[in-house]
Amino acid sequence: MMPEDERAEEDRKVDALVDYVRSIGLERMARDISDERFVRRILDSQLWINSYNIQKSIEDERQTNIEERLITFQSQLFDKAASYNNIVITFGYAGFFCDMEFRFGQIA
Repeated sequence: MMPEDERAEEDRKVDALVDYVRSIGLERMARDISDERFVRRILDSQLWINSYNIQKSIEDERQTNIEERLITFQSQLFDKAASYNNIVITFGYAGFFCDMEFRFGQIA
């Protein structure tokens, strides 16, 4: 979108052109020039809105991608932690029973 000072300058130039065209008797052409300016402004606004919507959808897609990757990472980390916990418990029981066997062997 154009800054306000550029838009005001363009409006002055178009108004001068429209006044000149009217002064030479081309009323319909003057209306067409004036209407074209408003149509161009509307199209510029729609282009800006579409650009914003595209940027927003890209940002949303990136956020979703980041969230999915974070969930996957945390899931893998949890699985590895659970496996580590199982190994520690297994070796703990194995050590306990080895110790008990050794002690009962000493007692008997």
